[in-house]
Order: sequence, then structure tokens, then C-alpha cells
Amino acid sequence: KFQHDNAMAGRKVEAFIGTDSQNHLSYTRFVTVICLQVERNGVHVLVHRMDVPKIYDYRYRLLKEADISAEVARNNKAFFNSIGMPLTIHSDYNGNENLKSNGVVAEACNYLKTVGFNLVIKPNAWAASYGADHLC
Repeated sequence: KFQHDNAMAGRKVEAFIGTDSQNHLSYTRFVTVICLQVERNGVHVLVHRMDVPKIYDYRYRLLKEADISAEVARNNKAFFNSIGMPLTIHSDYNGNENLKSNGVVAEACNYLKTVGFNLVIKPNAWAASYGADHLC
């Protein structure tokens, strides 16, 4: 049986999931990353890219990002729990009330809480804000 104590060569490992999206001419691209942060050794990134017909509704597109991250987290939660690795969801939403993406923060946070996860938003949501955004 596979044994793991959440350590890689004596270093702590944490998992972060983030999704970002971007509209292109005829499609919307969603990029989801699972970032495995190894203490004092950087981050390993697993990437999934998905193109769908263009989503014109901004609010729906942002909530879809949270839904995709939640689905990835739910599908992998048992594995991460079995190896004792903390799992956090990051989202590219802004805490500033004057910015457009702030309008879905409360709704996304409540949704993720109902499925058993907490949501981290900017400026602390680097997996979505930098990892997924860069690859989008």
C-alpha cells in the first residue's frame, strides 16, 4: 500500500487548485491548474485546458470557474486526504468592491462552502491569478 506523510525529502507539500477563463473570438478558454507547492523547492503545476463555445455572460463565466475548481477538488479530495495533503481553492476574483469580479465573490464562497471547501481570492489566490491566468 502507498504510504505518504505529506513530505517530500522532509519538505511539506500543499495542493492549490485554481481556474481562470478568457473569451476569444469564437470560444471561451478555461484553464485549471493543480499546483503542488513543495516547501523551499517551488511549485509543480498540472494543467488542464478546455475550450467551449463562447460564453457572453460575464457573471456566468466567473461562476463557471468556481464550479470547475470545485469539481476538480471534489474528484480529488479523497486522494489528497488519504495522503494528508492540504487542499485549497484559489479564485481570480477581486476583493475590491469597485471591480466587476467582486459581484460573484459571496455567491462563489457560499457555493464552495456547501461542497466543503473555502475560497481564497486576490491578492492571496496566486494559483488562479498567476498560474491559470498565465496559461489562459
